[in-house]
Amino acid sequence: MRLFMSSENFNIKLEEAVSKTAEAMLKETGPFDPKPYMFFTTLNILGGMVFGTKYEYNDETYLEILNKLEEFSKLASEGIFLENMFPPARWFPSKRFKRVAQVFKEFIDIIRYNIKKVEDEFVPGKITNFTESLLQAEKEMREEGEENMDHFKHHNLVLTVFDIFFAGNDTSRQTLYWALMYITGLPDVQHKIQDEVDSVVGNDRYPATSDREGLSYTDAVLHEVMRIGSVVPVGVPHMTSCDTTIDNGKYDVPKGTMVFINHWGIQNDPDNWEDVEQFKPERFLDKGGKMAPKPENWLPFSAGRRVCLGEPMAKPELHLILAGLCQRLVMEPEPGTSINLEPKLDGLILVPHPYKIVVKPRINP
Repeated sequence: MRLFMSSENFNIKLEEAVSKTAEAMLKETGPFDPKPYMFFTTLNILGGMVFGTKYEYNDETYLEILNKLEEFSKLASEGIFLENMFPPARWFPSKRFKRVAQVFKEFIDIIRYNIKKVEDEFVPGKITNFTESLLQAEKEMREEGEENMDHFKHHNLVLTVFDIFFAGNDTSRQTLYWALMYITGLPDVQHKIQDEVDSVVGNDRYPATSDREGLSYTDAVLHEVMRIGSVVPVGVPHMTSCDTTIDNGKYDVPKGTMVFINHWGIQNDPDNWEDVEQFKPERFLDKGGKMAPKPENWLPFSAGRRVCLGEPMAKPELHLILAGLCQRLVMEPEPGTSINLEPKLDGLILVPHPYKIVVKPRINP
């Protein structure tokens, strides 16, 4: 992933995706929900990086994946599955559990289909996307000896691609939806991003990875969005690999215990953050206006050996998408309304309250 991030290929795919999104949003003749457009952006970037694919707005494939993700998110947000808490209940699964399992299978089928397309055209030694890099690794391990394949089977490739493509798309689109809510609802924030992009990038080209260091305020906005708008408030389940204790030995945690991290609680704890309920990107900047060292209580990607696999891609991707959209568009609330900036609890997750925006082409100074 770091290899792809450091190549010019990433900047090209990002520019293509943001450009397509801005053009599609400008075709809207009235107020609209920007959420589908955020997925359209991330799908084109991740689709290009993972499979070398491109999508147009209203493509059947794009709409199919979007609808399945929306359905999966809705089903998963409705509460804990009894079948996961008490496995014997899977002998008589609920309708919701069966539907989640079916949608997951459909996701896997989409991944297998795209991997097969890449395999059919794959030339060993010629790597142009993430799936080809995994196919190359699989080939080299087979050549080294069959015993190595105990550690890497084809289904591992499928599930790794699934994690990057679907999990990466879902969390990124949700983060962008939060970000547009704050950028549109807080005009001063939008203006500061636009001023920074004008100063660092100008108007003749899209922001690129080489500009990131100069786009500190935009980066700080993204960090503040991820602090308040925790896409996965309690993360994903982990399991202890040995007996341990927490809180200076106050609590024993046996080996094999399922553990969740309350990311939202850590990132919204008034003991850790000043003015914790206010949207203040400046909290992440030093006195010179540059990004300060990352606070230890900022953990949207989790931490440790099992930190989110997609972090090296997600942060620059989201950073430059925000910069590119603010460079090209003026985003305003639906006329006669204001945007509710309070998070909404939807089952087990936090989401923005539904909102609509209008966009205009930006008249650059």
